[in-house]
Amino acid sequence: MSSRTKKPQRRTLAPTVLHPERDPWEQQPGETEPQYAWFRHFLDSGRGRTMAGTADDLKKNPSYIRAVAAARLWLQRAAAHDRHRDGIRELVWREKCVEAADADAKILNAAAGKIAQRLMSMDPRQLSDGDFIRLFDAVMRHRRQLLGPAVAVDANVSITSDETKLDRDILSLLDQMDAVEGGHR
Repeated sequence: MSSRTKKPQRRTLAPTVLHPERDPWEQQPGETEPQYAWFRHFLDSGRGRTMAGTADDLKKNPSYIRAVAAARLWLQRAAAHDRHRDGIRELVWREKCVEAADADAKILNAAAGKIAQRLMSMDPRQLSDGDFIRLFDAVMRHRRQLLGPAVAVDANVSITSDETKLDRDILSLLDQMDAVEGGHR
């Protein structure tokens, strides 16, 4: 017998096959509790995660951690987790944008209503064409910004029953201005 001692051979880890009914970042078949805990540490380290950093934090041999990570698909699973989190962030962001747009729409409608009330109480001759155009443009610009670009509209089509009070007030004011202009000709 030789005086040299043999190092124990590490057995090769069987590659993980992701369970189809589990999220990739959940514990997978064949993954031991310690391996899953190491993966969670890697995952919870965020987007700046590294194998070397995980090995150092866990006080494990970096080559061993790389071998476990390769067999247990850490990189692919972490990427799936990151995409999932990005999707959640996107949904939350969209919801916040909708809430902000709703609040802005309420403010805009209230302001436009006040402007329309004031305009309705004025003699149309007191409002120059330029003043009216500036007010109308400001309201419509804010509406377009809030609601997005309008689709092409045929000017000869009458307004449907979906018109708002503000729409009716603006149309009424335009009619009054047309009547005043017609009287000056």
